[in-house]
Amino acid sequence: MLYKKILGKDAVKVHFLETKKILEVLPKNFEKLSAIAFEEMRYFFSIKHLENWKTILDSSESSDSEKEKMERNIRAAVEAKNKRVPYCQDCGTDTAYIFRGDQTIVSSDIFREIQTGASEARQKNPFRNSVFVPKEDVLEKNSGDNSPCEVHFFDHLIDGEIAGIFSNKGGGSGSKLWNFSEKPSLYQDRDNLVDYLCKKIAEMGHSACPPYHLKIVLGGLSHLQNSQFLTLATVENYVWAKNPDLEVVRDKAMEEAILKRLKISNMGAQGEGKFFLMPDGLRIFRAPRHAAHFFIGMGVSCSAHRIQRFKINEDGVFLEELCKNPEQFLEKQKLLAVKKKQKEINLDDDLEIVLKVLRQIKSGEEFFVSGKILGARDKAHARWLQNFEKKGVIPDYLRQYLSVFYVGPSDTPKGEIIGSFGPTTASRMDEFSEFLGQQSVLPLSIAKGTRSKMFARNCKKYGMMFVAIQGGPASLLRNFVKSQKVIDFEDLGMEAVRLYEVERMPVQMIVDAKGNDFYQELADDFFSPLFVHGIE
Repeated sequence: MLYKKILGKDAVKVHFLETKKILEVLPKNFEKLSAIAFEEMRYFFSIKHLENWKTILDSSESSDSEKEKMERNIRAAVEAKNKRVPYCQDCGTDTAYIFRGDQTIVSSDIFREIQTGASEARQKNPFRNSVFVPKEDVLEKNSGDNSPCEVHFFDHLIDGEIAGIFSNKGGGSGSKLWNFSEKPSLYQDRDNLVDYLCKKIAEMGHSACPPYHLKIVLGGLSHLQNSQFLTLATVENYVWAKNPDLEVVRDKAMEEAILKRLKISNMGAQGEGKFFLMPDGLRIFRAPRHAAHFFIGMGVSCSAHRIQRFKINEDGVFLEELCKNPEQFLEKQKLLAVKKKQKEINLDDDLEIVLKVLRQIKSGEEFFVSGKILGARDKAHARWLQNFEKKGVIPDYLRQYLSVFYVGPSDTPKGEIIGSFGPTTASRMDEFSEFLGQQSVLPLSIAKGTRSKMFARNCKKYGMMFVAIQGGPASLLRNFVKSQKVIDFEDLGMEAVRLYEVERMPVQMIVDAKGNDFYQELADDFFSPLFVHGIE
């Protein structure tokens, strides 16, 4: 791993106490460090991460769908490197994990320093503000700069040195850290435990933009310890697993059993294929536990996987060098340019005719959409419902357009049509499907991830449909947008209702008008022991 020096020896001070050297990080330097990191990681990736995408792109095991998506990821990284828009529209929450060795001193105001640096990065760049802070009752307001951040401290094994990781997680992967408490007997039954884990992995679905980095921690002396180990694993810190005093072991045999099932099932990278996980993305650890309980922690980091490491010693402050030329991983790939011919649907044509055509498309089919679509998320849907319950009316624009895209773009840079433009997790809007179906409005929704069985039933009941667009490479997807404007609820900021005009935007039918669910079919195969044992 390559590091670059961002601050010299004048950022630290070495004190001598008898025969010991004490390293002090002088004030304001964590602020400078975090400002650089929280900017860079939204535009750039590590060499290792880009190599993982390239491995899937080049693999003979990859489906055409997976190859296309990995090429799109790399092309989006090329777009983002110019620092006009971030790679992903969800600029996430900022977290710092700091590991302090003995004989080190940091400012008592380190949290404020890191918070100030993170806020500076936000204010200088066209990032999206996604963090809401509470007001009175159940009211909230947008913090305006993605604050507050998180700062966590841990012991470091190297005396006289400070190391750490900056992390930036979007809402999708941030919500996919799960903890369960199960009967101890499950721990002893390996086959049933593998079945259990496969079912839980399938339930995670595609919402957090696979291919994933998936980490699983089995055991732990408490929920807190299990959660702590899991959280560190998702940002690729395994120091705790290597500490002999903690007696944690990695279970490679269980990893192989789960990976084998994944390849049989075709869960895939946001569609059918072999790479639901990154090539080196699965780690399973077993930790000590009390005889009376069995804690299970599962967590993912999404395909964007925004982390950046740092270290501080008496020579200065060093930050992990991220890749500034991702185009080297494309070589002569032209999959997007020669994409197979697919049908294109213009949503501006006669609504009844378009709706009839859409309802004939089967789950799993890919096509292009062009024309005008609404953009709205959680808060807009909630207002539509609240206003209907109070006044019995809905906005005219809900009847004027067929489709709603669950999207909240990043800030639009000066001179651009739009910032980074990508889907949010669709399942959060499932609770509104009955209301929209009863009103016969917005029969087509566009987003990412898995929908509930309730939503699939409503599709069959009301002739609704859900199509997915790739989550993650929002810096590239924005090129499908030809115009945009806010048409309602401007006070909601990135959650305001917008009208977009798109051109040849690639989508895939996931839940069709008959209620058939493409993702659910893949998941059923993955966690069915009968399916796996029958193949074997």
